[in-house]
Amino acid sequence: MSRLSDRAFAVYLAAMLAAYPLLRGGMDVWSQTIIQSALLGGFCVWVVSALPARVTALPLCAAVWWLACWALSPAPGLCREAALNWITGIAVFYCAALLPDRERGKIFSAAAAVSWFMLAVAAYQLLRGDDMTGSFANRNVFADWLLLIAPAMLARGKWFQAAAFIAAIALTRSRAALAALALIFIFRLALSGGILKKAAALAGALLLGAAAFRADIFSLVQRLGWWQAALDMIRARPLAGFGPGTYGFVYPAFHVPGSGEFSSIWAHCYPLQLAAETGVMATAVWLGWIVWRLRPAFAGPQDPGQTVPVGAREAVAAGLVMSLGDYALAAPPVFLLFCWWLGCLAPSPRETPPDCARPKIPSLIFGLCAAALAVFACTRQHDMDVKLIRARSLSDSGRTEESFSPLREICARHPGEPSAALMLARAYGAAALSRKDGAYLADAAAAYEEALRRNPFHPAVYDELAKIYSLLGDKRLVADVYIRKASWIKWWQNRG
Repeated sequence: MSRLSDRAFAVYLAAMLAAYPLLRGGMDVWSQTIIQSALLGGFCVWVVSALPARVTALPLCAAVWWLACWALSPAPGLCREAALNWITGIAVFYCAALLPDRERGKIFSAAAAVSWFMLAVAAYQLLRGDDMTGSFANRNVFADWLLLIAPAMLARGKWFQAAAFIAAIALTRSRAALAALALIFIFRLALSGGILKKAAALAGALLLGAAAFRADIFSLVQRLGWWQAALDMIRARPLAGFGPGTYGFVYPAFHVPGSGEFSSIWAHCYPLQLAAETGVMATAVWLGWIVWRLRPAFAGPQDPGQTVPVGAREAVAAGLVMSLGDYALAAPPVFLLFCWWLGCLAPSPRETPPDCARPKIPSLIFGLCAAALAVFACTRQHDMDVKLIRARSLSDSGRTEESFSPLREICARHPGEPSAALMLARAYGAAALSRKDGAYLADAAAAYEEALRRNPFHPAVYDELAKIYSLLGDKRLVADVYIRKASWIKWWQNRG
C-alpha cells in the first residue's frame, strides 16, 4: 500500500470528524450510527495497510477491559451505545497514531474549519438572544469542542483564531471550560515566553479563573450529589463497574434527588463516571496512560524519534481538566476529537508505510469482513430504536394491542434491551385495566419481571410490578418484589 492510501484515509477521517458535530451535535442515534459505521468500517479496511507498526497497546488493553465490563454488567443491554462510541474512539486513536504528521494536519484543519462554521452559527444564536450552542444541544458541549481547538491554535501562534475561539468559550458561560483555559494559560506562562508574555498570560488566566469560579452554590451542590452517587457505585462494584454508559440508568438506584435537586444521566466528572462504569483498574490504566503522555513540559523537548503535533498536549490537557467538572467527553463528537488528539501523543507514529511481505488479498478480505461486522454492530442499535419508536407511537395513539406484536419481536431479537420489555409490560398493564382482562395482568407481570432482569436499577418499575401482583391477589409476590427492590436500590434500603 502506498502513501496515497494514508492521504485518502486522512481525508476520509477528517470528513467524518468534521461532519459529526454538524449532525445534530452527534447526540441522536441515527447520527451516531452513520459516523460509527463509517469510521469503524473504514478503519478496518485501512488498518490492514497500516500494520505492522509500533504503537502503544495500553489503549487497546483498556478497550478490551471495557468490552469485558460490558459482558460482566448486571444490565448489558444498557451498554451498547456507549461501548460502541468508546470502541470508535479507540479506532480514531490508532488512526491518529498510525498516520503521518502531514496527514494529521489535514484532520486538524478540517476540525478547525467546522469550528469556524459553528462559531458563525453560535454568533447568530447570540444575536437572537439564545444560548451559544453551535450545532450541539448544550453550550457546555460546544465549549468543550472549542476547548479542544483553541489551545492548539494558541500553541501554533495563531493568535487571532485562538482569541476568537476563547471569546466564544467565554460567551458560552461554561465555567468548567474557562477554568480549564485558565490552567492551560498558567502552565504555558510558567514554561515559556518572556516577562511581558508571561504577565499577559497570567492576567488572562486570572480573569478567566475569576469568571470560572464565580459563586454558584446551587450547581456545586448538584455536582456533589452526582459525585457521591458515582462513589457509591464504585464501592458497590470496584473491579468491573456497572458497564459502559450505565451511570444514568444506575443513578436512580443510588440517589434520590431531594427538594430542588435534579437527576442526571452523567456524573459531571469523567474519572468518577468512568470508574463507576468500568471499574477502578481500567480507569487507572486509561487515565494513567494519558497523564504519562502529558508528562513532558508543553514547551519541552519531545521524545526522540516522536512527532507530536503542536498543540496536542495543550488540547488533551484542556479537555481532561474540563472533564473533571463537566460531562462534555460523554458527547460522542467531542470524545472522538479528544481520542484523535490522544493518538497524536502516541509514541513513534508511522512516517512512512512499513515494508512488509504480508499477502495483500488475505489482509484485504480480513479488513472487509471486520468492516462488515463493525457496520452490523453499529446499525443493529439503530434498527431496534426505529422499531421502538414505531411501537411507542402505536401505544400513544391508543392502539395499545397493536403494539404487542412489534414489542414482542424486539424483545426476542434483542434479549438484552430493557426498554422494549418495560414498554411491553406497561402496554399489557394498560390493556388489563381498560379491558378488565386478568390474562393481560399475567402477561404484564412476566414482562415486568423480564424488564427488571434486564435493568434492575429502576425504582419505579418495582412499584409498578408490585401493583400488578397486588391486582392478581398474590401478597407473597408483592413482598418478594420489595425485598428485591431493597437488595438493588441503595437509597430505598437505607430509608428504613
